[in-house]
Amino acid sequence: MTKTTWNLINSRLGHAERKGEEVAEVAHQNGLPIDPFAIARSEHPLLKFTLGDFHDAFDGQLEYHRKHNRFLIFLNTKYDIGQFPGEHHPRTRFSMGHELAHYYLEPHRAYLIGGGNSHGSESEFKSDELVEREADAFAAGLLMPNWLFSPRVNKTEPSFDLIQQVASEFQTSMLSTAIRTVQLSHFPCGLACVRQSSLAWMFCSTPLIEAGCYPGERGSNLPETALLAWKEHENGNLSNRTKDGVVGDWFRTYDATSLESTYVCEHYFSIPVMNSLLVLLTVDEDDLADEEE
Repeated sequence: MTKTTWNLINSRLGHAERKGEEVAEVAHQNGLPIDPFAIARSEHPLLKFTLGDFHDAFDGQLEYHRKHNRFLIFLNTKYDIGQFPGEHHPRTRFSMGHELAHYYLEPHRAYLIGGGNSHGSESEFKSDELVEREADAFAAGLLMPNWLFSPRVNKTEPSFDLIQQVASEFQTSMLSTAIRTVQLSHFPCGLACVRQSSLAWMFCSTPLIEAGCYPGERGSNLPETALLAWKEHENGNLSNRTKDGVVGDWFRTYDATSLESTYVCEHYFSIPVMNSLLVLLTVDEDDLADEEE
């Protein structure tokens, strides 16, 4: 992927995030946690939703019923087992945010009204399809709007301890909270997700991108440190949660090749239920400044 293509895609995802934040603000959702179910109910009767355990069929699905001029969300509550009555698991909340994206984002909505086929979605950054990535971006903006989220995650450098604390406050999953933390961080950092011994996706903070480090290609090979950590994750015994690496192991630098040997600290966090290994990648600001000089 070229730098221009990456910037174009990132622009679309950024628009979706800002739309999610706008909906949260217009709905007067200033307290925590943001309630996506209340937002959905506010669109009645044009939008209705039904909850049920749809097993592994989908996380959510939005349909348009022309006869009644009505949208209907089917939301999978399979993650809600063990929750108190009236409460929802963070992944269920994110799925509602994802389906609301298909309702609020004009091209998504126009597609359904125009006769496009409904489809079941797997939310929380599982899909490579751009429309699904836009819906995930919207959900992140809706549930973790910048004005509430950024002050909490920029008090100090990012860490998984900080991410866990913020996730509890916003009632969002570790995965989506970690992504949002990196996206809004004032520090140079990135977040990688490892699945099946390869890079599933990556996000970078604005300071890291401005320094010349861009996300690595999806599906690309991993450094030896990450492969070892992945094997430990698979065996359920991730031991050394901090490892050493360099920029060239993880990021695309395009024409800023002098950055490739810059030191990176790799912090690992296992999410067995999603068979995912998160890698928080932090770079010292002074090291990047030295390279720029």
